[in-house]
Amino acid sequence: MENNTGGTGGQRRKIKWRLNIFDIAIIIAAAAAVYLFFRLGRSAGVEMLSSGTPTTVRYTVEILGLPEGFTDQIKPGDSIMEIVEKRSVGVVVSVDTVPFVMSSKNIFTGEYIDAVVPERYTGNLLLESPAMETDESIVVGGGFAVRNGARMSIMGPGYAGAGYIINVERGEG
Repeated sequence: MENNTGGTGGQRRKIKWRLNIFDIAIIIAAAAAVYLFFRLGRSAGVEMLSSGTPTTVRYTVEILGLPEGFTDQIKPGDSIMEIVEKRSVGVVVSVDTVPFVMSSKNIFTGEYIDAVVPERYTGNLLLESPAMETDESIVVGGGFAVRNGARMSIMGPGYAGAGYIINVERGEG
């Protein structure tokens, strides 16, 4: 019987990869590039803060689908942080709770109807924060741009949630 594995004597050569000084240098350079990319992104937000006009901003964050009693934990004066970057984005001024309403399509008529979801609520948090205003944006918390429709993941003392900014009110500096 003939062996068609190629090479001499039917043996295959295995290629072994060993970590060497050049591989380590490439890994370190890649890690440094990633670090600098994210570090420069943060410092750009800080530069934007230093070049704007100081002002106070009030904005409302809408958090949907909360369980009953959740908003009882949120108190005016609570300091709120943005979860991803751990930056302060304001202080709670007030909290409003309304029933959670979901739009659904009626499969028989094709019309959309609003239905109240039992035991679920919408929390509207009015936050206030010092900010820097430029021609392009209003920035709070060292780099978070406040604009209608922006998604926010926030946390306070003993609670957290995610929602959207639904209203922005500019104040005086």
